[in-house]
Amino acid sequence: VNTHMNGEIPTQIGLLSSLQYLIISNNPLSSSIPSQLGLLTSLLQLDLSSSGIYGTIPFEIFSCTTLESLILSNNPNIIGPISQQINNLQNLQILHLYNTS
Repeated sequence: VNTHMNGEIPTQIGLLSSLQYLIISNNPLSSSIPSQLGLLTSLLQLDLSSSGIYGTIPFEIFSCTTLESLILSNNPNIIGPISQQINNLQNLQILHLYNTS
């Protein structure tokens, strides 16, 4: 879904505590994944695929225990290991990390 969004993901996104779906795929972002996404305690789906995001996956994301789908694929500048805290995502059904580092 290209929403023609570019630039950084605003840190204020963490204020949207009732947000259930965040799909910003296929957009020319130049952003790391903000740790404030961990404040989205109602989040069911996070899709940042093919969006030019970079850096590590912040461990705060693993606080979103309602998360069912985490799609970060086709972002080759995502680096580093996956935190052991991924085990906190007991509702996770879909995990796409292909074409990341």
